Amino acid sequence: MNTLKKVDVSPKPNNEKLSPLPVTIISQKDDEKLLPLEDRIHRLNQLFTLQVQYNKLQESLQKLNDFEIKKDGERSRLAIRDDSNNEFSTYHPEIVQDVVNFLAIRIKEKIKTLEPQLKW
Repeated sequence: MNTLKKVDVSPKPNNEKLSPLPVTIISQKDDEKLLPLEDRIHRLNQLFTLQVQYNKLQESLQKLNDFEIKKDGERSRLAIRDDSNNEFSTYHPEIVQDVVNFLAIRIKEKIKTLEPQLKW
């Protein structure tokens, strides 16, 4: 059974004096370092976009790392389609593995170029 308790929140006289909070004075140098609000919001949007790109690259790299390509099997397939709907495909395991390795290297390079940009 729930019971509610009445709590008295009315102010009570207190003889204790409150100590004042410390005052922080912002010097002109600190004020100069602070960018205008619009610039900070713009930078925040840029960082968000970079973070989305970074996360997509990380996901792609993880997917490539999960690939299992057997040297004797023909279940691994590589297919490429262009804008004109032309398609190239191969089941050759060495070629598929080479393309996966190349893509992983390129994605790691892209990640490295993004990392320095992810600064506030």
